[in-house]
Amino acid sequence: MITKSLISIVAIFMIATLSYGQMYTVSATAVGANEVPPVTSMGSASVTGTYDEMTNMITVTVNYSNLSSGLAAAHFHAGVVGANGPVIVNLAPPTGATSGTFGGTFAVPAVNEADLLAGNFYINLHTPNNPGGELRDQLNLLPVPPVVAAIPTMGQWGLMVLGLSVMIFGIISIRQKQLAINIA
Repeated sequence: MITKSLISIVAIFMIATLSYGQMYTVSATAVGANEVPPVTSMGSASVTGTYDEMTNMITVTVNYSNLSSGLAAAHFHAGVVGANGPVIVNLAPPTGATSGTFGGTFAVPAVNEADLLAGNFYINLHTPNNPGGELRDQLNLLPVPPVVAAIPTMGQWGLMVLGLSVMIFGIISIRQKQLAINIA
């Protein structure tokens, strides 16, 4: 009975070390024609990055150029193609330049994760000439296939050693009790 319990505990620890959240690549190419309503702009922006479903964190790099006036703000909005939606994440870029690069890692609220995964999130770059937005595009997320690691991480090694230790001490304890009973 005790042996089965120990084996179950060790199995749970080992399975927990193998769990992971899905990773996604993030991409977008924002242009004025995607705005609602469309705007005339010579500008464009490319977005690259990753999204970690386990932590709800999105990491992006945004390269933009040829804005009609200096960058005033940039956000992720929830919304389908052809419709405007509320700001979900403020990207807080440096402002004033018509070309540049900014990025960072941002938390996606759990209540908005389904919209992000369904393609209902877009990036919007705002300028003084186009305060409603000058460049826009939906974020495209593609799942990254899980990598089968040949070498366990330090955390996995630690849990395996812990599980093995619990098993060894449990078996020794059971054997000692059996010997004590047989001697008596």
